[in-house]
Amino acid sequence: MSTTAPCIISADWLLPITSEPIRDGAVLVRHGAISAYGALDAVRGVAPPDVQIDHQDRAILMPGFVNAHTHLELTCYHGQLQRAPLWDWFDKLIPIRRESGAEEREAQGIHRAVEMCLAAGVTTVGDITRTGASIETLRSSPIRKVCFLELISGASQPPSAFEELVAMFKRLQTNLNKDTSLFANRLTLGISPHAPYTVRLTEIAACMDLARDRQIPLTIHLLETQEESDWLRGHGGTLQAILESRGLATGDQQPTDIDAWYTQTKALDSGGGALLAHLNYAGDADIQRVAASDASVVWCPRAHDYFGHRDHPWQRFIEAGVNVCIGTDSLASNETLSVLDELRFVAAQEPTCDPSLLLRCGTINAARGLQMSDQIGAIELCKRADLVAIDRDDAAPDEAAANVIHGSGAVSATWIDGQSVFQKR
Repeated sequence: MSTTAPCIISADWLLPITSEPIRDGAVLVRHGAISAYGALDAVRGVAPPDVQIDHQDRAILMPGFVNAHTHLELTCYHGQLQRAPLWDWFDKLIPIRRESGAEEREAQGIHRAVEMCLAAGVTTVGDITRTGASIETLRSSPIRKVCFLELISGASQPPSAFEELVAMFKRLQTNLNKDTSLFANRLTLGISPHAPYTVRLTEIAACMDLARDRQIPLTIHLLETQEESDWLRGHGGTLQAILESRGLATGDQQPTDIDAWYTQTKALDSGGGALLAHLNYAGDADIQRVAASDASVVWCPRAHDYFGHRDHPWQRFIEAGVNVCIGTDSLASNETLSVLDELRFVAAQEPTCDPSLLLRCGTINAARGLQMSDQIGAIELCKRADLVAIDRDDAAPDEAAANVIHGSGAVSATWIDGQSVFQKR
């Protein structure tokens, strides 16, 4: 099928996410965007008479999944680290990332990760890269991506200070602006001050200012562990001891309380809305603070389980009006990079949860978290034609969203900009 000529992609059910499901639905794609959608006969009526139709038999067609939080450069460490508290896990991960040949292994792992994502119907990723090396690898990949350049204050590799982050960001953005290769326009650069306990207060604040002033996507790990929560609330304990024993740059940066940290870092004032990763140990006051801002929260359910955290307050965030989205975290702490697997995992734990709500968390909400909801995340006019077809499960409920979530249907095809990037053999 031509990648430039208009085409129709149809299925037994069309699930737009932001509007009602349509039986025997279809999408008309022109120049990579959604030109029309609805019942197949109606879409045919506005298409060229010789338009090609790619029909997905016994399938549900919906927008591609958006993985709002992952670390693709850790893919090669899948299965090498046993379940453990996060701090012990870090102690195992860091040395193997410093071994000879690690950079090449990580680059190869990124290629494998992209293949896994596309086969899982994931068309966009929010990927955090420690040194920017993965950006070069991902640039030639068809997947859509927001690549967050990660800052750790005083790290052994750059960026280790805000000034280094800015310089690296400008260099990468200049190179990207000059790039005329096929998939260059599918890469957006962002920044990620790693976490409160690894980035100086002033540097987090500077990152927030930069993101607001230049409308740059920003993500930060926050309230991921009980130890971090205690530390941010002015208690000493395990995390303070870790920072001091390792001579980290933030060892003398403990806040007096979390309100002071929010104020000093401007963490909820990044303009387009910071993407807050995890918030596993958020209390009622934290939830209300986030709800009063334009920030989003990304939760990684199976990684959350892997590290043995307490129940996540994701539904309380939603009830407070917060945009909640789903990520997978890295393959070093997960079994797949499939957002659908994450959603089905949640549904298995909470069977009464609304399937439509879960699908929003893995599509339009995640797109909003990455500041891309004007382009992707739903089947709507003028959005990019990033789509996935999922086999219907006759043993599952007939309603489209419930069939996707409670069924076992596999991804049968994936498209980005209306171009096929995966077909199940």
